[in-house]
Amino acid sequence: MYFTKSYKMNFYSKKILLVTLLALSVSSLFAQNGRYDVQFKVGQSADCDLGEAYFDIEIKAMDANSTFRVSDQNYRFSFNDDAITNPRIAEEFDISGLIQEGPNAPSFYSSHSLNGSTGTIVSYGFELLQGIGYFIGEDWVPVGRVVFDVVDTTACVNLQWHDSGTFPSTFIGEKFDNELYVTRENSFTHLEECIRDLCRPLPIELSSFSGEEINCEIELIWQTLTETNSSHFMVQKSKDGVTFSDLDRVEAARFSNAPLSYNYIDETPGIYNYYRLKQVDLDGSYEYSYIIKIDSDCYEPGIINGITEIYPNPTNTGRTIRVQVYTSDIQTGADLIIRDISGRLMYCKNIALDAGANTVAFIPDRLTPGLYFVQVRSDEWFSQPQKLVIVE
Repeated sequence: MYFTKSYKMNFYSKKILLVTLLALSVSSLFAQNGRYDVQFKVGQSADCDLGEAYFDIEIKAMDANSTFRVSDQNYRFSFNDDAITNPRIAEEFDISGLIQEGPNAPSFYSSHSLNGSTGTIVSYGFELLQGIGYFIGEDWVPVGRVVFDVVDTTACVNLQWHDSGTFPSTFIGEKFDNELYVTRENSFTHLEECIRDLCRPLPIELSSFSGEEINCEIELIWQTLTETNSSHFMVQKSKDGVTFSDLDRVEAARFSNAPLSYNYIDETPGIYNYYRLKQVDLDGSYEYSYIIKIDSDCYEPGIINGITEIYPNPTNTGRTIRVQVYTSDIQTGADLIIRDISGRLMYCKNIALDAGANTVAFIPDRLTPGLYFVQVRSDEWFSQPQKLVIVE
């Protein structure tokens, strides 16, 4: 009897320990899922007669896998006091009543404040007082509007977010089991427009901007509600969400009062891809869209398919390079692809592969000295990129 009783106590102790560990694991996973983007949006056209400019602070989840319930928040950014000054809250957007139904609904937040602002640094914050927090999804949610006095209409506002590398940094929290967790940052969209540009009606009213990967190419889709004196869109791309370069130009409608749809296909995406639209007016003025991030699934290596060796590496321009490729497929066609460090397609050669080890030889006579990435793409798999260095 004593042995049996002792056995039962150990069993229940282990069960309690397992449940506790599981709860901690779930809590940890929950806290790590949230990942946010923040942006500035012109709250209303700057009133140059009254000398005021309004800007909205907006937040969203990076993607469907990074949604979260927002709790305590402190949005920190800097501004150019040669253009604007005297920041103050123009409007608090109430998100308390927007919480999804649940046992802890509704959620209530404290009054918004600009406490802690010094010099040209703004700290816009408020706290979760009750509930589990408003659900942040993939759509932009405005949380507050800030108004500035205009100092110089020819100067640029230069609203710059403070990320984790800048003190004081932006803080976005979420609560789980009464514990406060820091939600991870993703992208910060700054606003660098000049006041004189903000005083004009915007040429394009953009209603949506999104993208998806199809057959290892990324299709971007956007829609406008109205267009006035619109000239064109410049599709821009970045590897880090900070430094952008032009991909291509897409002509706009000039004048339209009806919704219009546009699309563009990026045929050479990298592993991580950030996109934005530069919306250009007929007089040359422009504004940027928000940034979207799309990761390529085509860079995941096959189980036993891919490049095993590149030699010689480094090598010289004009010298023969051999790429060893292993595949489990039988008699398949594929493409040998070389991209430069910015993701541009520099070389493409159709190759035939047999099951097992294959050696592909070629001469990269058009490649200048630099760093490149080599991949092999078949109908079924896309190899992990391998570095290739070309020297003088």
